[in-house]
Amino acid sequence: MHLFSSVLLAAALCVPAGLLPLSDAQAAEGGFSGPTSSQGGGFQGPSATSGVNTVAKALKSSDDTYVSLTGHITSRIGKEKYTFQDETGTITVEIDDKKFYGRTVTPETTVRIVGEVDWHVGSNEIDVDYLEIVK
Repeated sequence: MHLFSSVLLAAALCVPAGLLPLSDAQAAEGGFSGPTSSQGGGFQGPSATSGVNTVAKALKSSDDTYVSLTGHITSRIGKEKYTFQDETGTITVEIDDKKFYGRTVTPETTVRIVGEVDWHVGSNEIDVDYLEIVK
């Protein structure tokens, strides 16, 4: 058993650090570290999304369609289920509690949600992968 443990340890030491998975805590703390532009860093320009950027379009989209919506979370309707609204309509969104990263969001807070359409008979929902507070 000791030999097996030594072999596993040696193999683990040979894996580059960038290929090791991050824990949720590390991912929450992580981010780019290095020089930034005077605009605060990050890409500034058009998105190569499928064009689904309104609730109205999301409600008509097929399952697993990528969406990026900007608007307001107006109410909690269940465990990790919320009502999201933009100028074109209202849709149910599912946001895991950890996606808030301890940030407080109110109905007055403008947010951008990125995720996929989760098609249900009768109505679509959005399964949120990322939530950003828009300033």
